[in-house]
Amino acid sequence: MTILKRKQTLEVHDHVEEDTGHYTMIRKWLSYISKVVDIDTNKEYKIDAECKFIYAYLQGWGKTQGWGNIYPNQDLMCQELGITASTLKRKLKVLGNSGLIDIIPTKDVSKFTSNRYRVNQPKTIRRRKYYTITGEQLTGKLYKFDANIFNKD
Repeated sequence: MTILKRKQTLEVHDHVEEDTGHYTMIRKWLSYISKVVDIDTNKEYKIDAECKFIYAYLQGWGKTQGWGNIYPNQDLMCQELGITASTLKRKLKVLGNSGLIDIIPTKDVSKFTSNRYRVNQPKTIRRRKYYTITGEQLTGKLYKFDANIFNKD
C-alpha cells in the first residue's frame, strides 16, 4: 500500500490589505437597544443589527477623522459594509428618524451633493424612549436626556 502525501502550499492573495488598525466597535449600550419610540408621535423605530453596524461605522469615522468630518460617500459605505445602496438609505433614514444620527445635507451652488453625519448618544436626544428586545424600557444615565452636558462651565 502506497500513501501519497500532498504538498502544502501557502496561498497569497493580492486583495488582502495590510491591517490599518481601523476597527468598528459597537458600544455596549447600543447593543441593548432594539427599539426607539418618539414620545410625541408615538412612532417606533426598530434598531436592527444593520442599523447598529452603520451607527458604529459612522462613529469609527468620527474617531479617526474628527467628529466634524463624518462624511463618507454612500458608495464607499456600501462597499465597506457589504450592503446595497437601498438598504443603506433605508437604515440611515431609520437612524435619522430615531435621532441616533443627524443627517446634514451639504449644498453645492444649486443642489445638494452629499451628506455629513453627526452621531448622537441617547442622553443627547430629547423625547425618546429606548427598549430592549424583550420590551423592557432602558433606564439610567445613558438613556435619559441630560441638558447639563450642553452647559458650558
